[in-house]
Formats: sequence, structure tokens, C-alpha cells
Amino acid sequence: MKITDLNPFSLQHSDFWLHLFLDFYRTLFQQKIIKMDLKNSTILITGGTSGIRLEFVKQLTEIGAKVIVTGRKQDALDEARKQFPNVHTFQSDVSKPAGAACRAIFI
Repeated sequence: MKITDLNPFSLQHSDFWLHLFLDFYRTLFQQKIIKMDLKNSTILITGGTSGIRLEFVKQLTEIGAKVIVTGRKQDALDEARKQFPNVHTFQSDVSKPAGAACRAIFI
């Protein structure tokens, strides 16, 4: 979906701005304005099972980065893994000390 397909008056404002933000970063990556070479890099995305973070998972896997996604809900992590088979997932709740410690040990 391109930003030109969106009407800010027919969508919730948050949806409009989310699509605008994603379209902006997609353009930057495609035109190589952002010159970071992330291929073969390992990137951790916390809460990467929905929204803009899931879009980052998609974009980063497309350019060949190794992505680790953490989140609280195992079913959402399983769904992200189904969408992106090369992604590593790990369940943790960083709002609790034990979850943060487990993630630190895992990584």
C-alpha cells in the first residue's frame, strides 16, 4: 500500500501516520539514503509481533539481517515465526525482572 492510496479523513489518524512513517522509511531503504549495511547483522526487536515493529522485522529480513523477536505472548511469537521462518523468537516479559534476566542470558 502506498501513502497516496490513503485518505487521512477516512482512516483513524494513527493509521494514517503509521502508513506515512512506514512509507517514508521504506523509501529511505530503497533509495539507500540510510547507508547502514545490515545484511548479516543480528538485530533484536522487543515486542516485534505487531504494528511497526513487525514491519521492521519484515524489512530487515528482506535485506538479509538475522532478526530476534521477543514478546510476551507465545501465540503472537508463533505467528510471527510462521510469517518469517528465518526469525528467531523468544518469549519474555521485560516488565518483570526475571523476564529481563532470562532475555539477557538467552542473547
